[in-house]
Amino acid sequence: MNKGLTIILLFCCWCAFTCNSKTTTSPDMVGMDISEKLRTQLAGARTDGEVTIPEGTFLLTGDFSIPAGTRLTGSGSQRTMLRSSGGTVLHIDNVSNVTVKGFSLSSGDGYCSVSVRPGALKAKESACPVNNVKLLDIAIDNTVALSNRKKGKHGIEVKAWANENISNVLIQGCWVTGLTGAESFKGLSELITTGSKTA
Repeated sequence: MNKGLTIILLFCCWCAFTCNSKTTTSPDMVGMDISEKLRTQLAGARTDGEVTIPEGTFLLTGDFSIPAGTRLTGSGSQRTMLRSSGGTVLHIDNVSNVTVKGFSLSSGDGYCSVSVRPGALKAKESACPVNNVKLLDIAIDNTVALSNRKKGKHGIEVKAWANENISNVLIQGCWVTGLTGAESFKGLSELITTGSKTA
C-alpha cells in the first residue's frame, strides 16, 4: 500500500476515534442513580465530545465538573428529569466551549445549580479565562430546599472575580424557582432568577 495513503487512513481512524465523540446514558437506567456513570463519561469526554442523557427520570448524587469543549445534553427540560437527594452543582469552572442543555434539575433536600466561573471557589489565583458557554433549556427547582430553609447555591450563577476574563455566556430558555434572593459580584456578575438572560 502507498505510504502516503497509509498515513491518511491512520489519520482518519484517529480522527474518528478522538473527534466528535458521543456517549449516552442507557435508557435502561431510568429511575436509577447515574452519578458514577455520568462522572466517568464526563471525565472521558474528548474535545468536541457530547455526553447525552435520554428521556426519563434519573437520580444524581453530589456535584459534577463539566470539562472544556464538552456538550452535556438531555432530551429537553420537560423530558429529562434529574433528581438529587442532597443537592447537586454542575461546575463549569476554568473551562471554555461548553454547552449544557435540555433537562430539569431538582432536589429533595439541598440546592441545585449550574455554576460558571473562572477559578475554583476560593482559588482566584488559579483562574483561567472562560468563554463560549451556553446554558439552554434548563429548569431548576429549589422550592423544597427553600422550604427547608437550606442555604446554598442560587440556581444558575455566573461569577467573575476582579479582572478575570469571562465572555460570551449565553443563558437562554432557563428557569429557576425557589431562590433565596440575588446578589451581585465583581466583574460579570448576575444571578439568573427566572426567564431567559444573555450575560
